[in-house]
Amino acid sequence: MTRISLATLSLVALTACTSGSKSPSASADSLSRDLSLPASQSNHALNDRPSTPPKAKPRPKAPAAPSPKSLAAGTLITAQMSDSINSRHDKPGKTVTARVSSDVKDQSGRVVIPAGSPIKLTVTALAPAENKSSKDGKLEFEATSVTVNGRMYALDADVGPVEHELKGRGVTGGDVAKVGAGTAIGAIGGRIIGGNTKGAVIGGVVGAGAGTAYAVHTADRDVVVHPGTTVRITLRGTLVASAQ
Repeated sequence: MTRISLATLSLVALTACTSGSKSPSASADSLSRDLSLPASQSNHALNDRPSTPPKAKPRPKAPAAPSPKSLAAGTLITAQMSDSINSRHDKPGKTVTARVSSDVKDQSGRVVIPAGSPIKLTVTALAPAENKSSKDGKLEFEATSVTVNGRMYALDADVGPVEHELKGRGVTGGDVAKVGAGTAIGAIGGRIIGGNTKGAVIGGVVGAGAGTAYAVHTADRDVVVHPGTTVRITLRGTLVASAQ
């Protein structure tokens, strides 16, 4: 009986020791697994709404195109002649150039026609003063176009009187014929009046003098325009030019 009790106690003690020796290891392993688990997200509110994509940034607006520039009817454009004109050899229909004297601006102060821009002019009337009694010859122009920054614009404008001079031609071949005719008429008249050759000579001299005076009086005086002469042009209608 005593032996059985001792054996039983020994077995119980061995079992207890075995159980006790495994318990710390199991506890440590369990703790290690617990630490490896992710932290609970229970402190964050749940969001089951679909995500909203970010709004696209608006594109920058393109700068507005500048408005065209214009000159109103009645605008005065002053220019200087680049070419010369002489009624002795020039004819109506000739095209000449004048250049704008100073910047021509619109009402807002923008330059529409820069200084130096070329203006095309067409001679529409040109004739010399036909005699010494004529106060003037004929000279008229039409402004056809102006070129601004390489671009040509048609003009609807009036051209004012252009200063010019009358230059005498002297006695030309045609005028010599007038002198000869006067001489012949004088000679015939002198012979008839004087009845002899002497009268014819005297009449010829008188007739020549009269013919010369007549030739000088009726000699043409040419209309001459020199480079640099001022030309004044007034717009009849609106001139619209590019804003560039």
